[in-house]
Amino acid sequence: MALTYREKMGLSGRLLDLIRLRLTGKQFEALPPEGETSGADPADVSLLGGLAPRPDPDYQREQPPSAMGMVLMIEPDAKGRVELSLSGRFDVTHRYIPTLQTMRDQVQVNATGEKIQQKVPDCFKRHTVKFSEVHFKLDTAHLNVWSEHKLKPVLDAFHEGWKQDPRIFRACQLNDRGFATLTGMALTLAISRR
Repeated sequence: MALTYREKMGLSGRLLDLIRLRLTGKQFEALPPEGETSGADPADVSLLGGLAPRPDPDYQREQPPSAMGMVLMIEPDAKGRVELSLSGRFDVTHRYIPTLQTMRDQVQVNATGEKIQQKVPDCFKRHTVKFSEVHFKLDTAHLNVWSEHKLKPVLDAFHEGWKQDPRIFRACQLNDRGFATLTGMALTLAISRR
């Protein structure tokens, strides 16, 4: 029995959804509220929609995009105005300090035993940020003018949670040799292979 047009379109839609998830490196559209931790760099597994950190003003060469925008084709009302409301989601990924077990599992050894210097294994945490009812009011009197809406209120709740998480990598001061300055702190970490 042949598929109806509606069945074919439904099948195509589900296939496109699976391809989109595969290209974003996810199994589900929205990650759980606590996020997802992985040793894989999202830049290596997500082929769709990745943005870089804020541009470095001291670096004068080309840099990857750090913002996203959208172009909508909308017909204004009789007064030349358009009002719209958008909802959506995006993912935010940051470096994360791996668990002690992960570090133990990846201790590097050579012929004489464990190497004296070890690299902290890569670890990343990814969160889905959802936004809804972001309102825009546009007017044909101001054509070709970008209308920006900052998502700061949406991100503030995440920032507060991230500040409380001790495993999030934070920028630290470096000394003249490029090592972290740990003034007033004692840091001891011993990992042994059993």
